[in-house]
Amino acid sequence: MKRFPQSLFWMVLIAGSMIFLYAGGSRASDTIKVGVMYSITGTGSAVGKIQVEGAKLAVKQVNEKGGLTIGGKKLQVEAVIRDDETKPDVAVRRLREYLNDGVNVLVAGTFAHVSAALNEQVKGGQAYVMVTNGIQEKTFEKAEKAPYYLSSLGAVDGIGRMCGDYVAKTYKPKHVMLFLPDYAYGHGAAKGAHKVFKEKYPQIKVSETWSPVGTPDFASYIIKIKETKPDVVMMGHWGNDAINALKQVYELGLRKESKIFFNSIGLVERSLTEGPMKTTTVSGSTWTS
Repeated sequence: MKRFPQSLFWMVLIAGSMIFLYAGGSRASDTIKVGVMYSITGTGSAVGKIQVEGAKLAVKQVNEKGGLTIGGKKLQVEAVIRDDETKPDVAVRRLREYLNDGVNVLVAGTFAHVSAALNEQVKGGQAYVMVTNGIQEKTFEKAEKAPYYLSSLGAVDGIGRMCGDYVAKTYKPKHVMLFLPDYAYGHGAAKGAHKVFKEKYPQIKVSETWSPVGTPDFASYIIKIKETKPDVVMMGHWGNDAINALKQVYELGLRKESKIFFNSIGLVERSLTEGPMKTTTVSGSTWTS
């Protein structure tokens, strides 16, 4: 548990600092400031708050070991924490605040559409940005990616391909419903799933149901899905949406009629490990048992 946040911060800080520290980055005589921006409020808050705690732990561990050695000098790390509110426009404003304050090394990323907005803003090389969530595969294309923009989790299209292949092999369904959030993550995962179904399992019927980020009630979507009678429902919501969607899948009885496959990590798994919504985990993916 301790190695991930620490190694992530070392990677970000060393690489980012080497690029920007001597180009006007925010640094007191013995301190380097690093932006930490996650969804502390809004739809992503269930995840973002945990990400912030991980970042704080990483900074604490780095500083307890003496900080970073850059240019032959030991530097302590100061995390400058801000909330993107799970909104791309807010994230862009916060980024500008960081840059105005001379903070140009940033760790961020709770929701993919927010991370995509950050990429657009730093295409001129204004900052070193490491997002710690999955992003769409197209972001890695040369014409799209900012020069100092990285993702620790890679492309979500690959998640769609991996999960689609697993569902096809394991459950051998005739009809799969993709029940996904209508933003960058969902569209990337759907693209990957469609690709693997089309190329390897063309006999499987694939349908789609999309829900907006921050949906307060998933009942209407779930009822429509039940009417189509899919063998498997592949879900991929995130943050508060993931918790609410899975609860309503149980409450409305969808899991009694279809196999529910949920590709997610960490938070939802921990939230639903007890009671009737208990989940099982295989290869980083979860589904209701």
